[in-house]
Amino acid sequence: MRVVHPYLRFAGLLLFLSLLVFLIVVLLNLFVLSFSQFLSGSFFAPGLLNNVANPFIAIIIGGLLSILVRSSSIFITLLAAIVIAGFPFASAIYMVLGANIGTTFQSSLTKVLPDARVNDKRRMMTISCMHYFNNIIAFAIFFPLQISTDFLGRSSQWMAQWFDGLIFIDTQQMSLLMQPLSDFFPIITHSILMLLLFTAGIFFLMRVFFVTLRLVFDPVVEQMLTRQIEDEKAEESVLLSGVVTAGLLQSSSSTIYILMPLVRKITCNIPLIYSLILGMNVGTCFTTILFALLLQSEAALSIGLAHLIYNFIALLIFTYVPLLKELPILASKHLALCSYCDLENQK
Repeated sequence: MRVVHPYLRFAGLLLFLSLLVFLIVVLLNLFVLSFSQFLSGSFFAPGLLNNVANPFIAIIIGGLLSILVRSSSIFITLLAAIVIAGFPFASAIYMVLGANIGTTFQSSLTKVLPDARVNDKRRMMTISCMHYFNNIIAFAIFFPLQISTDFLGRSSQWMAQWFDGLIFIDTQQMSLLMQPLSDFFPIITHSILMLLLFTAGIFFLMRVFFVTLRLVFDPVVEQMLTRQIEDEKAEESVLLSGVVTAGLLQSSSSTIYILMPLVRKITCNIPLIYSLILGMNVGTCFTTILFALLLQSEAALSIGLAHLIYNFIALLIFTYVPLLKELPILASKHLALCSYCDLENQK
């Protein structure tokens, strides 16, 4: 059997990733057209918009949909697309806050290895729950600021203006491509079914996109994480590694899945692992920014930047404010201790 050269395999996967990105952008454009027609023509739209105008309802919807989609990157990318279609920007910001909480449930409920010792299970549960407690505490800090000052909306829209004129795909050429596609789907103007099909298509392609990223970068990420755990690098180096590793995989949950078996094999410094998780939160924000730039929309870019600003400020706060830095670690250790103390007593 002929073995494919590693460089050819790598080049093929990169070409496939480029094709996936192009197809996702095409489907996102069709999704925008379909959702804009839904907002203008459906009798469900006014009730939906009235409900999401309430920040608390918007947060709950964002959290639930993020749990359902099982990826904050996919959900916030779709959220950026519906903002282009006319969805209220202010409501979308609160849905980002909800999504940031919802995405932690997947990683915080990560199953520990069944054959692990009690101490290993405690350590793995501590690490998986730090992501959850970090985002809950960050929400408790930022929600009052957001509802009183709208700092995320203002700062993200201001930053989005820096990217004015930055073009990755020629807008005119994309319009020429989209016109025959929209003509091919005449039902797009009045069918919720087509909207659901486009949503499912985007979800499927982005999942394939993330799986392909794992095929390309899993060995690199595992090597980087192993080196950080073994060498106990400086905190700034660990933060940067978290940004890079999650940025390569575009998923903090996927990075934590790789991290968990390493925690069992290698004695780890819990505070440094927490710094790694803070970096991961920032690294996962770049997917929406990439697709917003490809969609050539300042409003969509503002949503992606709001997600980035939220996690970056949280990184600074939880890194340089001692009390807040210790709180998620202590809460996670306490939960892990309570969860496995009965099991240890039985043994």
